[in-house]
Amino acid sequence: MAVLVPNRWLAVVTLAAAGVASAEAPAWLLQGERLTYTLTYLRVVGGTMVLQTIPPTEDGLLRFTLQANSSPFVTKFAVVDDFFETSFDPRLSTFLLSRKETREGNRYGEERIEYDPDLGVARRWKNGIARDPIKVAPPVLDTLGAVMVLRTLPLAPGRAFQLTVLSGKTAYPLVVTVKERAKIRGSAGVPVDTFVVEPLFREGFLAKKEGKLTLWVTTDETHVPVKISSTLPFGTLNASLARVERPWQAVVESSSGPEKQGKDSHGP
Repeated sequence: MAVLVPNRWLAVVTLAAAGVASAEAPAWLLQGERLTYTLTYLRVVGGTMVLQTIPPTEDGLLRFTLQANSSPFVTKFAVVDDFFETSFDPRLSTFLLSRKETREGNRYGEERIEYDPDLGVARRWKNGIARDPIKVAPPVLDTLGAVMVLRTLPLAPGRAFQLTVLSGKTAYPLVVTVKERAKIRGSAGVPVDTFVVEPLFREGFLAKKEGKLTLWVTTDETHVPVKISSTLPFGTLNASLARVERPWQAVVESSSGPEKQGKDSHGP
């Protein structure tokens, strides 16, 4: 199977180490977005997931966040109470900070990774305790960053790509394969043309070590995930796109509850 190097922006995967400046990130990525999903398990609606891209501030870094929460019913079978946060440098196509918080019943876990691209060293903490650092050459991604970056690839059926991903105590080559083109129903019941994409994560995101992750992404340049499916030992956990908000706007708190400022649009 051929492993391709991504498009002109992501060509920095091979050029960054040589100090070659990258092209600008896609405009749709820089303007940010908020994607809201409905979680279902065993065909029962059982939670929500919000995936955000927060535009760069003065430091030039993008911030990706994911908040996923399962209902009490789904929690009996597949606990989803996760928060992911990634600081991403689009100039180097590498992450600088990765943080994850998980809750399972009364158990709480936190992982934090700070990456220094100049030294090629990732410093790690788990539940506040320092772990052994990892040497890995830039550019490198965490699991959430990889999901966002794969959307910028020149996807087409039969193509495969490779990204370096750091998860837990290992850095490994993540292979992203585009299986086929398929139409699926969007939130309004209208068929949406998608690419079926399989990133072979070893762990992380919504995939467990024994699970399989599949994304159905739109065929336009934004490659919005319309559906994300994680096949688990006791069933399939699906995230279905319910709403797209672009450009990203901060949530403003008010006395009557949270309100969003800016233009909203429904998903595909």
